Amino acid sequence: MPPKKSRPAPNATLHRLRTPSELAPSLHDRAASPPALQNSFHAECTAAIGLIRSAIHNLSAAVHADPLRPQEISRRLRLNKNLTWKFARVLVAENTMDAVAMLPGPEGIEIFLRAFESAGAGAVELTAARHAVAVFDDIVARHFGARTELELALDGLRSDQNLENSRRLTFRGLSGTVGMHAHARFTIQIVAPATTSQEYADVALVAGLSRIRCLRPRESLPVFRTIASDPDGARTVEPLFQTASGAEPIAPNDFLLRDFSSHPYASVEATAQKGQMTVSVTGGSIGKIGESTLAFGSIARRFFARVQVLDAQGVLDRVGGFSTAISLPVEHFANDLYVHRSILALESLRTSIHSTLSQPLTSDETQHRKTVLPIDLKTEVHHDGSAAPTLECVPRHQELLSRAFAAIGISPADCVLVRVVMQYPPVPSSLWVAWDLPPAKP
Repeated sequence: MPPKKSRPAPNATLHRLRTPSELAPSLHDRAASPPALQNSFHAECTAAIGLIRSAIHNLSAAVHADPLRPQEISRRLRLNKNLTWKFARVLVAENTMDAVAMLPGPEGIEIFLRAFESAGAGAVELTAARHAVAVFDDIVARHFGARTELELALDGLRSDQNLENSRRLTFRGLSGTVGMHAHARFTIQIVAPATTSQEYADVALVAGLSRIRCLRPRESLPVFRTIASDPDGARTVEPLFQTASGAEPIAPNDFLLRDFSSHPYASVEATAQKGQMTVSVTGGSIGKIGESTLAFGSIARRFFARVQVLDAQGVLDRVGGFSTAISLPVEHFANDLYVHRSILALESLRTSIHSTLSQPLTSDETQHRKTVLPIDLKTEVHHDGSAAPTLECVPRHQELLSRAFAAIGISPADCVLVRVVMQYPPVPSSLWVAWDLPPAKP
């Protein structure tokens, strides 16, 4: 769970008082807003918010009240304290879109104005306030048609830019559309030096979905598209470790970790074509009774470049990175990347999350710039991989981790852990974790 946002104490005073002379866009607005926001909507909104701020100040002065003491105004005018706090935050927000997001709806605004009218505010001040709100509503109507559309846009226009509301709405809507959701999508990647190469590293991968729940009957449900596929056969890709399948040999395309999976009343089928494997759950019950947890594991030898090498097209690859796809609605997303200290260039580490609505994520930097989503990933870096907290959303996390490290033959204490955890990840999207590769030694 992400930490809750801090809020002012109930009786706190908001000390930043804006005056009518501050109606022009602030330096913060111009610096913090990306170029795409420097358009007519942003400029018009800035001016309209300035009018609303001026009107609030004038209303408050008319009744001898301090708009930055919302608790006091709430008591005097018998207003809901949440309403007075919203107007106070409109005044102090440094970013225009943050102020827009805090502005109450039409009903709340009218309740606010009537309270000031009852307290003695004059017709001039009230008329100016209603005019300022009407100007803002006209801007919204011309650009978006309705406040509900604006609320969706604000998810990406505010200073925090986390798309949080949109992600929550997407989870619920997409769950109903595709007929399923899961509690968590998790990935564990371990990068270890290859014993037979100085240029490449071995990679162990665990990918899974916990508590998959079907919401309507269906014959087959694809849950994974690929796992350590190798269409050219140039690398060795094998199941991560032997699972509880008895004495029967494991098929080459069977990466299911049965010890860490359960799928009551259902079967799991994997089909491979042109290097891509599709894993589907067939049958099963709907709802909680049929909840399934699936974990897959692979180990690829000489899979990851440690230094700059020529790729299949003869282009020098200067960046090492991992992409993790998110294609189904989940409540939690957890991606742990353990990299041996001799491999990770920590000073150039970067993480980002990208929309894959039009095509899968590639290593092309131009595509990355065009598809990056405005989400603060809050990446955690643990310099001692063995000291990282357990992930509660990953079933039997420590046991699974121990088995994976034993399979690749290194210790988590020898690794740096790069962890990205978030709620309601966007779908479809891909997480990208990358760093610069050093030149190959002559």
